[in-house]
Formats: sequence, structure tokens, C-alpha cells
Amino acid sequence: MKTKLRHIIKAGLLIILVSILSFCTKDNNLYSGDGKQGNSNEITNNSDRVKAINQLIPLKKIKSSSSLQDDDCVFTLKYMVDAPIVAGQKVQASHIAYHNDHMYLSYNTAGDIVLGGYEMINLESADYPEVHAIGAIDSEYHSVELYNDPSGNISKLILAGVRSKYDGELTSMVQLFSLGTDGLPVGDPLTIDLNGYAATDVNHLGVVTGTGGGFYTIHQNGFNGITYITDLEDARSIAYCQDKDEYVALLGNPGRLITGLPGKANTIPLGGISFGETKAMVRVVNNKAFVALGDGGLKVVNLETGQVISSLAAPEHPAGEPDEDYVTNSVSVNEYGQIFIANGAAGIYVAKMNTNDELEVLGFLDLDASINHVEASGDFLFAAAGKNGVAIIHLSGLKSGVPVVTTNDLLPSEVLSTSASTGGFVSNAEDESIISKGICWSTNHSPTFLDNKKLDGDGSGNIKVELSGLNNNTTYYIRAFAKTQDQTFYGNEVSFTTQSSGYDESSFVDNRDSNRYKIISLGSQTWMAENLAWLPEVYPAGSGSVIEPYYYVYDYNGFAVIEAKGKTSYAQYGVLYNWYAAQSACPDGWHLPSDNEWKQLEIALGMEGPDVDLYRFRMSGLVGAQIKNETGWSYNQYSSNSSGFSALPAGFRAKGGSYQHQGDYTAFWTSEEIDNHGGQRGLYYFNSAVFRGYWFKSAGFSVRCVKD
Repeated sequence: MKTKLRHIIKAGLLIILVSILSFCTKDNNLYSGDGKQGNSNEITNNSDRVKAINQLIPLKKIKSSSSLQDDDCVFTLKYMVDAPIVAGQKVQASHIAYHNDHMYLSYNTAGDIVLGGYEMINLESADYPEVHAIGAIDSEYHSVELYNDPSGNISKLILAGVRSKYDGELTSMVQLFSLGTDGLPVGDPLTIDLNGYAATDVNHLGVVTGTGGGFYTIHQNGFNGITYITDLEDARSIAYCQDKDEYVALLGNPGRLITGLPGKANTIPLGGISFGETKAMVRVVNNKAFVALGDGGLKVVNLETGQVISSLAAPEHPAGEPDEDYVTNSVSVNEYGQIFIANGAAGIYVAKMNTNDELEVLGFLDLDASINHVEASGDFLFAAAGKNGVAIIHLSGLKSGVPVVTTNDLLPSEVLSTSASTGGFVSNAEDESIISKGICWSTNHSPTFLDNKKLDGDGSGNIKVELSGLNNNTTYYIRAFAKTQDQTFYGNEVSFTTQSSGYDESSFVDNRDSNRYKIISLGSQTWMAENLAWLPEVYPAGSGSVIEPYYYVYDYNGFAVIEAKGKTSYAQYGVLYNWYAAQSACPDGWHLPSDNEWKQLEIALGMEGPDVDLYRFRMSGLVGAQIKNETGWSYNQYSSNSSGFSALPAGFRAKGGSYQHQGDYTAFWTSEEIDNHGGQRGLYYFNSAVFRGYWFKSAGFSVRCVKD
């Protein structure tokens, strides 16, 4: 359809960088140094350090009584990322963060030498991961975090560690980066020195430092500073509790949990963490703290009661092996409630919490390496193995037994002056265990079942409700919930602000699925101002037809409608239809616009008469800019949305069976056909034109309906 110009530019810059950087002869030598202090902040491509493995890893049972069946799950080691070399020495992976196909790694070294680095691995193309790396010869990093800015975009990278000053003195520090649309750091970071020997962990906006250190929070507004909160001696880890809008810190030797930070600190003794340099971690999920305590194993603390509700001992180790090699270093819980525990040389334990809050170990993965950190997200598991690099593992079929609840983001058209249409999703649970599900809301953070609520039946699956009786111009907080006989499980918190009076008249509800669409009058026509999201069935991108209706959701490659509707792409961009499906997709009273109806719209917005009949790019009247949403495109200079049409770069499903160009391009079907191709209108990020043409009927494009 088009060439991504910015990728060509990036490729050229990488060639220039390669030509001016002095690399050593070893293949995985990431950075070179001349012995001088200072950061090497050039971004270099090191994709050759990613080795494709594609090997099944058996999940070995520890106890014969495990509820796991042999065919319940499949773990595939997709890639190994070799550890890089900085200034002639191999560094070790210390921490991992992951979001939307972008994986961020931090590196450090053992002992007194200060060397490290960080890198981003782009996994958007499963066949060709791209590694972009930055090395440092006077800094090393112990933790990495991605921060969601208030607009919901990942735009900030936070690194915590230690650096050597020019006088040779070591100091703990945190570095704050802005990220570009490609996920790479932009410009120089803001580096802030802290008290303590080293910054040991960062989570959300909280940072802790170890010996002689304390607890700090990064400024949310402006992202341009940090505030000291309190002393915390030997702090190993920090975690943000969204339900309570507070932090939980883990201190070592012996292990202690400090809850209620910053204002209501309470100490919970846990034991463990007896070794001075042992990595330890706390992470909070659904108001439970999962705490990796080194030689103290894993403990789960209910943050409402302050009680330990379940625990696992540290792994047993063979006689003669060092005790510190068989400790619980790290823990991660993915969206499905599956628990992964890094146990050093004992590998990775895979566990779940049963509905009675008991931990059950399903088995362990042996990677023939000592695992010091794990990060689980969706269907991926990432394992840091020190100087042995990082393993990228795909998992499928694993069930946790605990309900996982997700709250959907709201589209602008779903929020009116006194009502809102919202929903969520309940997964990973037996249908009979969920006695009720729905949405709860309040004008305060962390609403619960005891606040306002709207029920939507029982069992797992989709939640769809209408909230009524709201006040206009008011901010509300909502959470989806699922209730069992014993407890209530909550999803993530989402906020919205109701509109001022009068907005309700400019929307329409599709009675087939209760989706609400903003509508707009342009000339004598009434159009939907959002992409159609009607999804009676769904298919993976690899299947298609020119004679049968096919429906797609960008980046979804399954057949489950409920799962597809849980994707961010569905909420933001709607459904992609092949031409045959588009012909009958619009609801009663609406229809797929013809080529002439598109021309009528274009003329109403100022396109000159002779130009409307042309094919390809038509610049007249800058109509493309008028109908493109002013934000959301990879380059917004050619987007004004002065018409209110609000076209977003939904991408498309190519006839060859792949999803392409989300963020750069969108296309809308028309009802016309010529030479067995379907009519379409296209919008690109790099100009203000509207493209008129025809394309293969098997492609997946967006649909805008026009009123009868």
C-alpha cells in the first residue's frame, strides 16, 4: 500500500551509526569504550544477538498430586537474547519490563566494576525481533519501568541503578527518559542522584535505594523531578498498589514488608533475605502482595488484613551446592493470574492461586541456567539468566483457576452527560464459580461492590452495562468485578468525565450489541463519527475470502469473539471487514456509503467538482486533513479534524493474511465494485489528501455507516 518513510530514515541512520562506532570483533560485543568515563548514548541495532530456538520446554511436575494434566499447557522457548559486552566485559540482565510488543532490559555487573546498559527489543514481527541497545561505561541498572502518562500512552522510561561520578565516587541514581512513537528514548535523560549505595527497584513512580537509602516518588506532573519520602534501610523492592493508591516496600535481612507508604506505614515481618546481595522482589496484584524473599521462599500477603495467606518454601538444593544459588529471587503474575517464580539454579516455578487463596505449584521449567528475574505478560514469559542472557518463552493452554477481571476503556462516544456505556471481561474461571459480575463506580478512587453497581448476569465472559443517573461534567471511577461465594475480584480502575448537557443528542445505539456511536451531520448527510464495531464472528488474519463475510480485529488471530472484543484495537479502532461483510454490516436505518455518497461528503467539505471524479490522491480542499483525527497518527501535521469525522489510523488486514500499518493508514469500503475489486477511500499519515480507488475484496478495511 505504501512505504514507511520513517523506517527508511531509521535504516539510514543505523547505517551511519554503524560506520562511526568502533565495534570489537566478537559478534555480541554491543559497545566499545576507551576507558574514559561517560555514557555511550548512541542507539545501535544488535538484532544478531537474538537467536531463534523454537524448542518445547517440558513443565516438570514437583508433586504427583498436581492438578496439571500433561496436555494442559505448552511452553515454547522462542528466542535467547545473548548477554551483551560492554568495554570488553560481559554484563548481566537484571530486570525486564514489557508493553505492547516492546521489551525493555536493564543490565549490570557483579562486583565493584560499574558497567551496564539497557535496550529495547521490538517483538512486533515475531520472525524478526529488532534489538536497539545503549551502553554505559560508568553506570549500571538494577531495574527498569515503563510509565503510563495520564493520556494512557506509554511515553516514559525509568531506569534505577548506580553511577560513578567523575571523582570516582559511587552514587545511587534514577534516569528519566521520554520515548518516541517507535518506543526508543528521545534525547538525553534527566539523571537524578539519590541517597544510598544503589537504587534497587522502581515500580510505577516509586523508587527505593538500598544501604543508607530510602523511598522516593517521581513527579507525575512534568516528569521533571523526584521527592524524598522517608528513610528505608536496605530496601530491596517497591510496588504500587493501585487499589489503595499507595506503595509497598520490601526491606532485607530479615525480610520485612512496609505497607501504606507514604502516609500510613505499617511493618509486616516475613523473614528470609538473609544474604547480603540476594535479589528480592514484591509485586501487588488484586490487593495481594506477592513477595520473593530469597532463602525465605515466596509469601503472599493480603494487604487488607496484613496477614500472610499462602507461602512456598525456597527450593531444595543438591548437597554441596551454594545456598545462595537456590533462592527465590523474583515473582511475576500475568493478566490471567498465572504465577511465575524465579528460583535461581532451581529454574522457574509455575503456580496458581486456588479460589481458597492457596498456592499450588503446577511444575517447574528448567532452562539450564540460574534465573534471577521473570516478567510475565499475556502469552509471553521473559526470564533473565544473568550473563547467559534472556529467554523469551511463549505459553499456551495454562489455566490459573482464579478469575481474571478486566475493565474496558471508554470511547468518547460512550460517555454522555448523565449516562455512560461501559463493560469489561471475566476470564480464567469456571462459569459456575461466578455468581455475579458487573461494574461498580464512584466519584472516589477504588470503587467496590458496596458502592454504586450495575450487574450483568453470572459466569465468565463479557460485561456490558449502561450506567445512568450520573451528574454532568463529573469525573467517575469504575471497576469491573466478578463475585464468587467467597470473595470479590476486581479489574483495573478506569476513569471518565461526563459531558456537559446537550451531548446526548449526537449519538446512536446499535441495538444488536448495545454499542453507542457518536454521529455527525455533514451537509445534508448524517454519518457515524466512529468506526463500526459490529462483530458477529471473528477470524485470524491468515484466513479470508472474497465471497463469504470475514471479520477481523487488528492483531487478533483467533476465533473467539469475546477475546477479540477485549483487545485494545477493538475498543479504539473497531472491526476490519472484508468487502463482502461490509455490504451488510451496518445496523437498521444505516447503510454502507456508495462512491457517490463519499463524493457528496467531499464536496460538502470543499473538494472541487472536477477533482471528486479523479482516482488516487486528491488534495483539493485538504479534505483528508479535515476528516482525520487530530491525534493518534504517527505524524499529526496533516490532521485537523475540523469536520468532526475523527478518522483514526486503524491499519488494515492485507489480502496476503497479515495486519499492517496501524498508526499510519486507514481505509473505508464503499458499496461499489469494479473488475471484481471493492471501492474504497484511504487516508495516509503523510499528506492531507483523500485516496479514491479500488482494492482486493479479501482485504480487511474499516466501515463508516451513513444514515438512510
